Amino acid sequence: MGVAGIVEPTLRAAEIRRAVDRPTNDLTAYDLYLRALSHSYSDEKGRIVLALDLLERAIEHDPRYGPALALAARNHTRLYVIGTEDQETHRRKGVDLAHEDEAA
Repeated sequence: MGVAGIVEPTLRAAEIRRAVDRPTNDLTAYDLYLRALSHSYSDEKGRIVLALDLLERAIEHDPRYGPALALAARNHTRLYVIGTEDQETHRRKGVDLAHEDEAA
């Protein structure tokens, strides 16, 4: 089992847990999160990058918004697995966001 097989289930569990445990009262953050969802589950690198942009904006509005943190962590991990010019940055950001999500 590769890194993705180990990391992704953990991130998905964190995402589900946070979706229940930590909603946001910031409607802009929620809207940005919802707009990111459809892009997040695409296999296209460009759409994943778009989702990350939306999620980063959502996190700016509510830095403790668990679902946005978890989904951003998952998307960085996906870019690491898919392969980009800066894989290590995506791996590190995915791990960092997952830890922020745990603290949220």
